[in-house]
Amino acid sequence: MKTPILGKHHIGLITSAILVALQMKMTLPEILEAIATIHLPEGRGNILHGINESLIIDGTYNGGFEPIVAGVQMAQRLAQAEDKKLIAILGDMREL
Repeated sequence: MKTPILGKHHIGLITSAILVALQMKMTLPEILEAIATIHLPEGRGNILHGINESLIIDGTYNGGFEPIVAGVQMAQRLAQAEDKKLIAILGDMREL
C-alpha cells in the first residue's frame, strides 16, 4: 500500500479511521484502497516532485510549532530513507 501520508503524527488519525471502517464492516482490502486515496489539504505536507529528482514537502500552511517540528522530522526520515540531502526552508509561524 502506498499513501501520501508520511508523518508519524498521522498514525493516530489513520488508526482511528481504520477502526471506524472496521466497525462499518468494511473489508481490509477496501480500507487499504481508501487509505491509498487520501489527499492532504494544500500546504499540509504534500509531496511534490522537483527538479533533479528532488522531493519537496509543501508545508506552507500557516502552522504552529508542533506541526513544524513534525514536518521537519518527517523530512529528515524521508531524506535518510532516500539517501538524499535535506534542505529545510521555514517561514513565519503565526500561530505561536
